[in-house]
Parts: sequence; structure tokens; C-alpha cells
Amino acid sequence: MGIDVGDINLFLDGPTPPAQQQESVSNQPLCPPPTINAFVPFSAYTSAPSPQIIINGTNLYGNTQVFIGNQPCSIIENTDTKLVFVPTQKVSGKIKVVTEYGEKETTTQFQFFFKN
Repeated sequence: MGIDVGDINLFLDGPTPPAQQQESVSNQPLCPPPTINAFVPFSAYTSAPSPQIIINGTNLYGNTQVFIGNQPCSIIENTDTKLVFVPTQKVSGKIKVVTEYGEKETTTQFQFFFKN
């Protein structure tokens, strides 16, 4: 019974660890991107305090950011299916949700109306 060179290398180097898996077996992301089903309210007046806006959707939880136009918003509540936030600037625009697994933008805009 002899010692094979391969056996010596295995003994000295140890087994090769498997590569860490970053994707699922089907090469799809482990978590799907966010979806937006609806948001309320649709608008507010500039003379009033910024409203709490509620988004209903899926995959909203995680390292989430929300924007109206390009302006960041302050998140108050964040679950997988509900996101509550307040605009930090009174700008109109589409709402965009960004998570670590993707982003989604509304098809309609949130609108601030000017009123004294």
C-alpha cells in the first residue's frame, strides 16, 4: 500500500471548499424585486404638512429607499407588503421604491398642488 501524491496534497492543503452560492439553482435572484399595487393619497397641497403616503405591494421590506422624483423620503413603517413614508421635499413625481433586490416605479405621479 503506497501513498499517492494526490493524497499528500489533500493532507497538506485540505479539501477545496465549495464556492458560496449567491443565486438560486435556477440562476434567479434569491428574492424577487419589489412590486407596487397602489398608493394613497394621490396628491396634497403645498400649504399643508407633508402627508403620510402608503404603498401596498410585495417584497417591500429590506434595505429600502423611497423617492418622489429624485427626492428621498423618510420611511415611517416598512413591512413586506406595506410601506409608509413622508416626503422630505414638496415635489411632484413618480414614486420609486428601491430595495437590495431591485426597484419599482409607479406609473402615475404623486402630485403636490400649490395653495396659499
